[in-house]
Amino acid sequence: SDTVARVTTNVEREGGRLVRLNTVFAGTVDDPSQRLETLETRFQNGGWVSLGPTATGSTAVCFFTKTGRRCQVRVVRNELDPAMSRIAYRLVPIESDRGASEVSGPTATSAESDLDG
Repeated sequence: SDTVARVTTNVEREGGRLVRLNTVFAGTVDDPSQRLETLETRFQNGGWVSLGPTATGSTAVCFFTKTGRRCQVRVVRNELDPAMSRIAYRLVPIESDRGASEVSGPTATSAESDLDG
């Protein structure tokens, strides 16, 4: 690939598995949607589930999920200099994969009790 890592922050692992990361790559992007399609295929081949890309002009974004993690991929074409375009990855843990049935109900009450101290 013709991209170079520029900034990486907030790296966090659990049991050797990457669960949190912010990283930005710089490189040439001629068509953000096309570049994101290629990345989407790579993510899916790695077992990630795509939530579907969205694109507006010079920006294309897609969210992916995989066992307790969510990753946002954002491709931004630099209109003045396409060789200085950016691809950003933001990986975060999904707080409760285990309690999916709890999300609709008790989460609000448990959040309220946390606020009460």
